[in-house]
Amino acid sequence: MEIDDFVEGIKITARRLVFKRSNIENWINSRPKLMSQISDNKKKVRCPSSSLELDIAYKIELDQLKQRRGL
Repeated sequence: MEIDDFVEGIKITARRLVFKRSNIENWINSRPKLMSQISDNKKKVRCPSSSLELDIAYKIELDQLKQRRGL
């Protein structure tokens, strides 16, 4: 992608440009997508909604870490 790839504007005064909506939408749709936008294998995460759930999640993660490190 190049720096000067944005759509052509229509000059209405010495310091103002206007753009056609359809041209901007086409430009947005033609741009390459980021990997995070096209990746469908995202891990679903549920955030704890209470302090008890947070404590439980912390203990589970701590136990998993200890197992990986052989403690």
